Amino acid sequence: MIKLIKNQREEEKRRRREYRKFIRSCKVEWHKATPRKFDCKPRCMVCCEQTYYLPQEVRNLPNSIVDHLRMTCLQCGTDHHYYEKRRVCYSCGYSTCVAPLPFDEESDFGCFFFDITSFGKHCTIYEYRPLRCRLFPYIPLIRTDLKKIIIVAEDFVPSIIHPKKRERTFKTEDWRRCYGLGLGESVNEKEIEANSVKFLLMLASASGYKQLFERLLVKSIPISSYELAMHRKTVHLMESGDDLTRYFTPNPKWRKRKPFRFPT
Repeated sequence: MIKLIKNQREEEKRRRREYRKFIRSCKVEWHKATPRKFDCKPRCMVCCEQTYYLPQEVRNLPNSIVDHLRMTCLQCGTDHHYYEKRRVCYSCGYSTCVAPLPFDEESDFGCFFFDITSFGKHCTIYEYRPLRCRLFPYIPLIRTDLKKIIIVAEDFVPSIIHPKKRERTFKTEDWRRCYGLGLGESVNEKEIEANSVKFLLMLASASGYKQLFERLLVKSIPISSYELAMHRKTVHLMESGDDLTRYFTPNPKWRKRKPFRFPT
């Protein structure tokens, strides 16, 4: 049994090395349909519904933020609301395996640092927000056949990496969409490209994130006329001065949770 576990760990390490090597060899490109303008809108809560820190990011966070995270140990499965200063699981003592929850888009939890009672933008840790948040509203997908990292817009993602939900996407016009995408100033493309590579390398290296990483490996990126039409409609609503908040039903857990505050 011990030998089997050891072999599994070695295989996991080998797989991660191969992924990192592959990512570094990829050329970074923007999808031709991806808007390169973005203006973050006050009172919008689209990007805060489902996000995650990667374990590498957690190690560098202030203790006050770490203590506020709900976590689970990827080694023994123990749930935590905090873990020791050494950044190890206090149940099994395993290091680098404690991951914040939620860490995938199927979770029904909201962001732990979202304050719906605040005026304007709701992020209480903006300076320390995860790399995933810094990339929003963009996400890198890996075309394995072309050895390319393709940057696409979140608006187009549901039916790309959630093919089983394509029908739901067609029927539901209030799918989670970014209301500032395509508006405002041009984005810093070089910074987004660099962060995209960094994000993929971190995700490929993190223990317990194999499933989430492999969802970003695609053989094609079929952005349909429907996605394009819905994006144009979203931009039109924003430009017309529409009230964004009426399109959202915030997670009720946000209203029950005490907002995070840095200690004074």
